Amino acid sequence: VLTALHNFATDQSDGSTPAERFFGQPHPPLFEQVLERMPWPAWPARRRPRPAKRPYLMPVAA
Repeated sequence: VLTALHNFATDQSDGSTPAERFFGQPHPPLFEQVLERMPWPAWPARRRPRPAKRPYLMPVAA
């Protein structure tokens, strides 16, 4: 990730990135490409109902 950020996100004083200088052409914005390619995260799981607590000490009628 750090290498990709360095190659595609860091600008030099002339406004070009290392990837633009290497490939010889401009590239699409990095963040927009990531948003297009990454799937949305799944919804969180539903909460399950807690089981009823069983009394450990039975009340005794006196």
